[in-house]
Amino acid sequence: MSFQAHPVDIFHGWNGHSLLSLRKFKRKGAKIVIERASSHPTTQVEILSKEFRKRGLNSYQMLSLNMKKLLQEFRECDYITVPSPFSYQSMVENNVPTEKLIQLPFGVDTKGFKPGQKSGGRFEVLFVGQVGFRKGIPYLLEAWKELQLKDAHLTIVGQIDPTIVEFLTRFRQDPSITFAGFTPTLPLYQQADVFVFPSLEEGSALVTYEALACGLPVITTQASGSVVVDGDEGFIIPAGDSRFIGEKIQTLYDKTELRQKMSLAARHKAQQYTWESYGERLVSAYKKINSQVSSQNP
Repeated sequence: MSFQAHPVDIFHGWNGHSLLSLRKFKRKGAKIVIERASSHPTTQVEILSKEFRKRGLNSYQMLSLNMKKLLQEFRECDYITVPSPFSYQSMVENNVPTEKLIQLPFGVDTKGFKPGQKSGGRFEVLFVGQVGFRKGIPYLLEAWKELQLKDAHLTIVGQIDPTIVEFLTRFRQDPSITFAGFTPTLPLYQQADVFVFPSLEEGSALVTYEALACGLPVITTQASGSVVVDGDEGFIIPAGDSRFIGEKIQTLYDKTELRQKMSLAARHKAQQYTWESYGERLVSAYKKINSQVSSQNP
């Protein structure tokens, strides 16, 4: 790739893929922005290692070379964008200077993802994401098994991580659970009543924005990085505890009016987080960076 064509004021790269490029642009005087879409790598490893050990598996490993590159980019860049308070706090706890951090929540295509007309009568709960320990799938399945709701169904959409295959065995024959694999998600969002995403570690999961845009109350964790406000568009629950998942599913199963109220609030919240508004926030951040550069170089 040639770096000679145009002068560059800001280089924006993806964490773990930008070390050589950022060095070239930095030599040319550009300000360097690194995008971190998850929590700090050290936090990520700590959370997932704890969960893996709990499940009797070897601790979660991140290749040492990759970890070294991720952290080196943090040291050499001028700014780091993070998408949520959870990821921001993880950076602070790992001694990343706050003056480097820019919090930019993600967005959603509200024209593509929108509420539909529900056709079925049963209570539909939906999960979308990789089916693995990181996403809190065991806690959702344990909560669902305990609830034993009448005329209710759980659909789990996404690729199954090999490490969780054995754990899933005892849930495979449950007629109230469907493991759908990869499949178009919009029809499922539009037929669901509630979206549950009990992740243990994220940056800001895009599926939570999609669910909101489709008018679904969202039950999720702070660790998911969702823009949901607890009690408004859904519920924020502690990560790693099936009891809280079960309680909130039961609440929305029992209280139709609350579910409808949260559904309207969910769609309204999503409309505040379109990709267009994300672009505006990003450009605003770029302008602020450039203004700081200008003030330092009058």
